[in-house]
Amino acid sequence: MTRLLCASPRCLAPGRHHTDCPREQCAGCQPRQAADGAYLCPLHTARIGEDAQTIGGTLYHDLSLMLRNATAAGQRVSGSSTAVGINDDAAEARKLIRHVLVSWVKLICDVRGVHPPAGHLTLIGAFISRHHTWLAAQTFAGDCSAELHDLAYGTYGCPHCDWRVSCRRTAYPTGARVGDLKHGCPLCPGHLKAIMRPQDSLLPHEVCCDGEQPHRWDSTQWRQLDRLVAKVAA
Repeated sequence: MTRLLCASPRCLAPGRHHTDCPREQCAGCQPRQAADGAYLCPLHTARIGEDAQTIGGTLYHDLSLMLRNATAAGQRVSGSSTAVGINDDAAEARKLIRHVLVSWVKLICDVRGVHPPAGHLTLIGAFISRHHTWLAAQTFAGDCSAELHDLAYGTYGCPHCDWRVSCRRTAYPTGARVGDLKHGCPLCPGHLKAIMRPQDSLLPHEVCCDGEQPHRWDSTQWRQLDRLVAKVAA
């Protein structure tokens, strides 16, 4: 029986090539084999869950920080001289994230007969993550993988027109690095992540958690955070 190849459009196995590949300066152009009973390889099966949580957690929340911060070049602002301007790009990105994640939740609930989560995006992302192996076993697994990854890290585009948006560039217009601190939040069941921004960014470096109601500490509060983490670990 022939094993299926991973349906993710981003899956390329190092050293594996299609039969018509000239192999000159090609590190690998053939996808990995799909897992048993799935249309995705184990790597991209796991990434469905990871991307869903990234979108519904950190990315959605950090876009909220940009709603009233529209100083970055090229970002559209609505409002008047007497009112605080709203960053239209950030508002549309958050609306898009909610629409896409809720659509996947509705599909899961309709087909599997399960109840949807509460409306908070962190819970919605976690709900999709819990069903990542089921999603990987469906014929639309490749589309799901591509859509969630594009929303989390790439450029999301409408299949019917030229409209494109990058939620990550909108959330971090000057660039940012996000890292997992491998510690639980001392105030809730969430996990801590560090957001490191360039020196010329108007937003500060900070540590935040991915809980239902995220807690945040800027660089002036990190010693306080260290004491809280140590107290919980004691």
